[in-house]
Amino acid sequence: MRALGVYLHIPFCRSKCRYCDFTSFAGQEELMASYVAALIKEIKLQSAVLSDYVVDTIFFGGGTPTLVGAAMVHEILETLARYYRIDPQAEITVEGNPATVEQREPALLRRAGVNRFSLGAQSFNEKLLRVLGRIHNSDDVLRTYENLRSAGFANINLDLIYGVPYQTHAAWLADLQKAILLKPEHLSLYGLQLEEGTPLERDVVQGRLSEPDEDETARMYISADALAVESGYHHYEISNFAMPGRECRHNLKYWHYQPYIGFGCAAHSFVAGVRTANVASLADYLERMAKGQTAAIAQEHICGSEEISEYAMLAFRTSKGVNEAEFRRRFGTELNLMMPKVEDFLHEGLLVRENGAVRMTPKAWQISNFILARILPD
Repeated sequence: MRALGVYLHIPFCRSKCRYCDFTSFAGQEELMASYVAALIKEIKLQSAVLSDYVVDTIFFGGGTPTLVGAAMVHEILETLARYYRIDPQAEITVEGNPATVEQREPALLRRAGVNRFSLGAQSFNEKLLRVLGRIHNSDDVLRTYENLRSAGFANINLDLIYGVPYQTHAAWLADLQKAILLKPEHLSLYGLQLEEGTPLERDVVQGRLSEPDEDETARMYISADALAVESGYHHYEISNFAMPGRECRHNLKYWHYQPYIGFGCAAHSFVAGVRTANVASLADYLERMAKGQTAAIAQEHICGSEEISEYAMLAFRTSKGVNEAEFRRRFGTELNLMMPKVEDFLHEGLLVRENGAVRMTPKAWQISNFILARILPD
């Protein structure tokens, strides 16, 4: 049977972070029970068309999934188990904000079947946490991490952000060193994106905060790569590092162009070459589910040069790159025929050909958008 990833969008937050442009809603906790009921209804409605798949990854993202509590997470997982084939070795991840994980929650989540936790630390620096609009402090990160370990979580990811206004190179390395000392199995290191319309972006545009320096941000990335690799982590994707065998299996589905189904408002799916987007409005999602209607508002069949471009773009994000034999099998042509400018970047040393694949170097990852714009087919 074919493997399938499941993404569940939990859009609730206690407070919206100042840099966030994801579909999430603060101060609407009274709707959580209704939303989970709607989510469960959508899971049931979609089950008939996915009977040929076995679910081997499940990911609760948001928003702040831990806000709904372990009991609702358990209810969702029980519904999935009732209506879908679940691989006994499935990776089941829940994202959480350190300020929203009560002491008993990790043990309850483990009991519910969750076996991987992604903790949104972002920084251990109190000033930077305030700049980002986070509602936790560094002590919350350490307390939550310890509770997760005590509950038996043997697969933990820590999120960190670099390129934050006021953040120095030394402060970034101090954050990363503190994270590494905790020995998480996985690190996600994201450069801050100033998304249009967010409070943080407005502060920069209006001069209340200084815009992060691009050269300094690049140095932070290079230093992070060196320190993480030196500490035993494998840099397996532009922003992600893992101990051997601890790569995020769910996210690998996105990068390897494999099928996944998304449930909840603003969730996306990619099954049988068709990309689907759910309605983003919380009210519209609840109304559609109450009427037994589909949550999908857009569908697109991905084929031809668009499929080739997407496949290559995602593969180049990973350390394995584009396998040339797999590319030939999938598209019936050679990589260098579809993307002749690949050879130029091979000569420049930004791309490397080894073990039957073409991949980007860590240096190339810093300018990946520039490279992709030149090598991908129109």
